[in-house]
Amino acid sequence: MAEAIEVFTLGGARASGLDDVTGSLTPGRSADFVVLDRDPFRTADLAATRVLETWFAGRRVFRR
Repeated sequence: MAEAIEVFTLGGARASGLDDVTGSLTPGRSADFVVLDRDPFRTADLAATRVLETWFAGRRVFRR
């Protein structure tokens, strides 16, 4: 799970050459992230995980 999350976050930013501005929650970088209804590291039913909020550039752009 940790490897998959890294590939789709920091790995994607690195591949795009944008890892200096996005890809991880670090001060000074774009705050792009989702809020899930459960901890993906502690669920047996990952497919049932729902996105509650999506944030882009530090602003909420979706809320369930």
